[in-house]
Amino acid sequence: RKFSRLTADQAELLVKKLMQEYELTRREAVQVADICPTDVDELRNVLSGFKRLVSFLLFSEEKMQGIVNLVKQALNGELRG
Repeated sequence: RKFSRLTADQAELLVKKLMQEYELTRREAVQVADICPTDVDELRNVLSGFKRLVSFLLFSEEKMQGIVNLVKQALNGELRG
């Protein structure tokens, strides 16, 4: 799978961390890694199609900001396993 804004290793690490730390499914995490949203509004748009996440995640600014921070770390090459 080709991720446009991240190296394959960074994308896989981001997916893994999103699944572990935020309990996203692999499909949800891959969607985030594909698009790499860099603010909460963009992330909300990316995840709004996942009905499971509406109550779990979309109304928690803290969780949303945490995901955005992980994405930014990955984009900057700062994400470590």
